[in-house]
Order: sequence, then structure tokens, then C-alpha cells
Amino acid sequence: MKKTLRFWYDVVCPYAYLASTQVEQLSAELGVAIEWRPMLLGGVFRHTGAPQVPAAQMSPSKALMNSLELYRWAQAWGVPFRFSPHHPQRSVEAMRLLCLCPQALRPKVSLFLYERYWVRGERLDEEGLAEACALAGLSAEAWKSEEAKRLLFSETARAAELGVFGAPTFEVAELGEDGVERSELYWGQDRLDHVRAAMGAPPAPLEARPAPTGTEVILYHDLASPFSYLASTQAARVIALTGAKLSWRPILLGALFKELGAPNVPLFEMSAAKRRYMSQELTRWASWWGVPFSFPERFPLRTPTPLRLCLLKPELTPLLYRLAWVEGVDIGDEERLLTALLTALPERSAELQALLDDTKRPELKAQLKANTDEAYQRGVFGVPSFELRRPDGPPALFWGQDRLKPLYEALTAPEPALASIPQA
Repeated sequence: MKKTLRFWYDVVCPYAYLASTQVEQLSAELGVAIEWRPMLLGGVFRHTGAPQVPAAQMSPSKALMNSLELYRWAQAWGVPFRFSPHHPQRSVEAMRLLCLCPQALRPKVSLFLYERYWVRGERLDEEGLAEACALAGLSAEAWKSEEAKRLLFSETARAAELGVFGAPTFEVAELGEDGVERSELYWGQDRLDHVRAAMGAPPAPLEARPAPTGTEVILYHDLASPFSYLASTQAARVIALTGAKLSWRPILLGALFKELGAPNVPLFEMSAAKRRYMSQELTRWASWWGVPFSFPERFPLRTPTPLRLCLLKPELTPLLYRLAWVEGVDIGDEERLLTALLTALPERSAELQALLDDTKRPELKAQLKANTDEAYQRGVFGVPSFELRRPDGPPALFWGQDRLKPLYEALTAPEPALASIPQA
């Protein structure tokens, strides 16, 4: 069946700007026309109950990482970018204009507005809107019309109804035999590989490519995180392709969140739409990596004891992740943990009991706290986080199991990865 690809966006979203620089190339690659669908991001936030300025709710370290990521993606794609001095600016007039703009001209007009705001650092004022109207073949001040208001309201409501909660969002839609159109949503400029795969064009696998001699990756992780589990299934394989050293660093995520003033379980603080999407993402990524995944009945998990086991016997780490996120074992319950370990490793029964006893040693508790303190000092705000240490540059942090491919690229690139925001 024929699939339709739609690009939901707002011109004052920097991630949507970055995605917009790739949309026409993506269209050519896939051999499909992509519908540009303007929406009011603030309106979507109101529909979902999200804050109007999400960055204002983040810890400083997370907000800094998000800003750094913008420059990294711009660098990776070779596109100009500067954070707008006017951000966040009201975009309702620009988005009304784009709703009136003929579909064939939306890419050109949208890119004009994006460049004005995210490259030249100019406001989306009446002068800029007038130029955009001329490009779109619209009358001056067309955005003030009742039709423009109606269209933007309708498109924003449609986006929220689909489950869109942020920009950019790519929608892969397919008409079923029953005549009902069904959609899959992919949120973020960093999901283009998934969009390609959904349209029938999976990317080529990563190949062996050497990192500079002496390169090391520190993996900060907590068994309580399903995203850390996914990373645990792939990190060694991906990093081995580069010849770099991988060092596992277990931390107490709850203690880190407390230090940052962040919610103890971020998933519970998300809007319903985003929470549904993130749950779907876990299943989607498990399928992408080809690994089993099952959400445990007990969540959140208590992990101090199993994390201390990771310190004592790092080789048990993959097994502990599997017990929690595949077999659904409550690894925070020491009796259940021991039973599961004995079932998996019956030949090591005496050793396993002794190891669990050893987890109560004060020095192990101190080591776990020291790891967590180190993570905080390094700017870690969530797991999994990868600290890339190349001998030819400063340490660079990558957050999320979905950053394994950018990490691979940074490991093997001729120049070190951006570790701080470039100065203007």
C-alpha cells in the first residue's frame, strides 16, 4: 500500500529548522513527495498540557546539552545555525501564513522564514512576513485573514489529535483496506533513519573504523533505566568497531535526579501523549536493535544492590539488565534477585550468595556514591550517558541510547566532537 509522509513543524523550533534542511533531500532519496504541515507548537503544548517553554523546566545541564546538540547536528549536516537572540518568539502569524501557502511553495517559504530566524538571527516581523507573502503569491498581510486563523487552528488540532506533542514530527501514514488512514509518528530531527526504514529504506549497518589510539568511552548507567538496558545490548558492539576502550560506570540515577532537582521518574511527569510515544519508542528501539524487551511489573526499580554487584563483577551487568528488562525480575528484591541469578548461573551458587553479602560493604556504597558524584560533575543528567575521551580533544558527553550512531561518528571523525557551545 502507498505510504504518505508528512512533516509537522513550527518555524520557531530549532530542531524543526534542522530537520527542514534535510526534508527535500529525504524526499529525493525516498522518491516520495513530502507534505509540509505547519502547526502552532504552542497550541500543541496547550493541547497536551506541556509547558510553553520546555527548556525552562529542565536542569541547567540538560538545557546545555540540548543547546549543544543543535550545533552538533548543524555541523554534522553542514548547515548554518545560530541560536536566535529573539527566541522564543511568537510564531502564530508566520504559521498562519504558511497554512495559506500552496503546498508546492511551502518548502521555499518555510525555508525563507527558517533562515531569517535561525541563520540571520532576525525577528519574524511584518517586513519578513511581507516578503514571505510575496514568495507565496499571497496578498500583503494575508496572515490576518479569518481563513488563515481557521486553518492554523484546524491543523494544530489535527496534529494534537494524531498524538503530536513536539516538533519536528514526521508522520508516516498508510490507508488500510478498511479505508481508515493509520499513522506512525517519529519525533525529532534525529529520527530520519527510522523514517527511512518506515518508508522501506533501512540504513546500511555501521562498519569497522578506527578511533584515535588511546580513546575511551565511559558509560554512565543505572539498571533502573529501560534506555540503559537498550544501550547495554549495543554499546560494546558499536564501540568495538572503533577499537576504543569501553568502561562501564554504574551510578544511582535517583540520587543524581535529587541533586539536579529533577523528577525521580521523568516518565511519570510527561504529558499523556509523550508518555505513550516514549513507551512506543522503547518497543521500536528494541525491534531496531533486534533485542527482546518487556516492561517489568514493578516500576520504578530499586537498584542499589544490583548496581553494587556490577561494581563487584562487571561481567554480570548484561545478565542483570536481562533479568530486569526481559524476564521482568524485581531485581530490587534481594531474594528474587538471588533466585534469578541462581537459575541463570547454577554452577556459581556459592559465589553468588557471597557476592550479595559483599554488596553491603561500606566501600562499595561509597564507590557507587563517588560514581554518581563524578557523573554530576561531568554534566550527566540522565542515563545512559557516554563520555567520549579522545586524546586529541576535551571530553564530550552524549546522552541517550539513541546517540550510539552519533557517538560512533564522533569516535572516528577526523576532528574531536563539539564539547561546548561555539562562541559567536
